[in-house]
Amino acid sequence: MQLLHCYRPTYDNISTIFKLHLTWVLSVLNNLILQIYLTKNRRQRIQELLEKQEKLKTELAEAKRILMVDPTTWSYDRERRISFF
Repeated sequence: MQLLHCYRPTYDNISTIFKLHLTWVLSVLNNLILQIYLTKNRRQRIQELLEKQEKLKTELAEAKRILMVDPTTWSYDRERRISFF
């Protein structure tokens, strides 16, 4: 009958396991930080685009006024329907 050897952790094994775990934890944290950074940048870019949109709406309204065009024409809020057929 063959005896099964019991696993006895040594300092080197524990150190290696700890290093691997620490590397994994740091990797997860780096991914979370990156996601937070990207989300913040997306929000900032969306805010910039919304501000630009408001500026363009104002410019369009002013152009309509100068050209004496009915303000309800060329609406920026109109739903666009694109047909690919």
